[in-house]
Amino acid sequence: MNPEYSLALYETAKIRYAKGEMMSARAYIERYFSAEGKTLAGLELAIKIETALQSYDLVEEYQLQLTRSFPFSAAAEKIKHNY
Repeated sequence: MNPEYSLALYETAKIRYAKGEMMSARAYIERYFSAEGKTLAGLELAIKIETALQSYDLVEEYQLQLTRSFPFSAAAEKIKHNY
């Protein structure tokens, strides 16, 4: 996969999120995950998107994936301390 394509998907998801276009942001982050896999930055953005959409099951799923895949990240520490 072309890394520039993956980056474009991620950046478009960020832009859509910033504009409040959550369903579009979700579509782009899902395409990004298909192309690049679940990265730390991608999971952090997905958590924000799904929180805005009030999709709490997906928020929990992404938080779990983040804490398992990136246990020593600042984001994982924040998640752990929110419980």
